[in-house]
Amino acid sequence: MKKLIGIATAAVFGLGIFTTSAQAETVVTTDVLNVRENPTTESKVVGKLLNGH
Repeated sequence: MKKLIGIATAAVFGLGIFTTSAQAETVVTTDVLNVRENPTTESKVVGKLLNGH
């Protein structure tokens, strides 16, 4: 069982090598930016970011 857990753990961390990273810096050109539950415009707004904050 320990060997299986070790192999599974190595596989999970190994797959991390192939993932892409998100852009580290962004520019917001609006006064208020809606933060949503999901990446769709139909999703519920869970927060707002004000320009300069």
